[in-house]
Amino acid sequence: MKPTRNKVAIWVSSLMIGMILFGAIIGINALNKSLDIFNMFRSFTLTIHNESDHELVTVQAGVLASDEKGNIIETDSKQLYDDPIASGSKKKITPELNLTGEGGIYITYTDSTGFTRTTSVCSYTESLSGSSTITIYNDDAKVEENCY
Repeated sequence: MKPTRNKVAIWVSSLMIGMILFGAIIGINALNKSLDIFNMFRSFTLTIHNESDHELVTVQAGVLASDEKGNIIETDSKQLYDDPIASGSKKKITPELNLTGEGGIYITYTDSTGFTRTTSVCSYTESLSGSSTITIYNDDAKVEENCY
């Protein structure tokens, strides 16, 4: 019994549509990874890698802005995280911050020995969007900014 031409045409058409959809999904995923298009539309996210020898006991994220004279000031927009981050682990946070105009984002972290450091994690933002990654070591910290 021979399949009819209509059944073959439907089967071939379905296969082609499936291949096109698969290719489109792969293409969008590759484009997003290379250009990071969707990153600018999401709330600011910070990934903290604790590579120090000590647990981080508190992390506070906040916003810096400029006053009318151009001086950098700390705003009231800040959020404290007191969930410890163990040595060798990482944590992703999305701080709920507010900003009017232009500014920057900083974090202040304290480790289990009481050592406290403040570091900029987004040097310029207008919309509190995008992401940054901070890797904290014993003596310093490395920040990769991708914020908008």
